[in-house]
Amino acid sequence: MTQSWYRMRFTKEEAMQGKTERLLAQLRDLIREREPDPAIAVYSSPVNDQVVDIYLSPAAATAAMKIVHHYWGIVSEPPPTTATLILGKPTPPGP
Repeated sequence: MTQSWYRMRFTKEEAMQGKTERLLAQLRDLIREREPDPAIAVYSSPVNDQVVDIYLSPAAATAAMKIVHHYWGIVSEPPPTTATLILGKPTPPGP
């Protein structure tokens, strides 16, 4: 299992094209299959009015590594404290 958080960045245009909704649908299906893993969490955080970051906890990234690679996810710091939990359970930031 990875110990790292992962981040995927989407522009407003990509979101309007449905890219973030496709990602979230794929993650919802995956999380549903793996319930009740309390370590799986996905957060959203706007960077500005044109860009949003999606963060996957280490457990979520491990479960969804093919999806992470498909959307060019990168190893990241945990999400900012202002990020919104959009899937799973709250996961405290790790090292």
